[in-house]
Amino acid sequence: MVTYIVISILLIGCKSNHDTASSHSITYITKACFGKCPVYSFTLSSGGNASFTGHKNVNQTGNININIPKKTTVEIFNLYDQIDHTNKTYNANLRDFPEKLLIYDKDTIRIKGSKNVPQNLLNLIKKIETTVNIHILNN
Repeated sequence: MVTYIVISILLIGCKSNHDTASSHSITYITKACFGKCPVYSFTLSSGGNASFTGHKNVNQTGNININIPKKTTVEIFNLYDQIDHTNKTYNANLRDFPEKLLIYDKDTIRIKGSKNVPQNLLNLIKKIETTVNIHILNN
């Protein structure tokens, strides 16, 4: 009987670890520039749960939680899978261009300027920004 209980506990523990490991998130952060660049962070989980924190130059400030449609969520994660993960920094040395961070789990890509940024990474950023504009900022 004790063996049965121990095995059951171990199996339950393994299942919950697997469920946690299969959940991923993408965070997109825009930083300030000298002008009126939107400053916010947006995190999307692979399950479609999203959180947005508007800081300045956006029509929604503060924290917002929202569910993003499954189709859009899948598109964003598929676009992430298509980018080159070897280069982690794209810097065009532009003085007044806001830095953007793209974080997948703990993997971070830094972008400042669009020079030398691969098209598939630009497509991902555009999809995320469009999603934020449509579902949160209502632009």
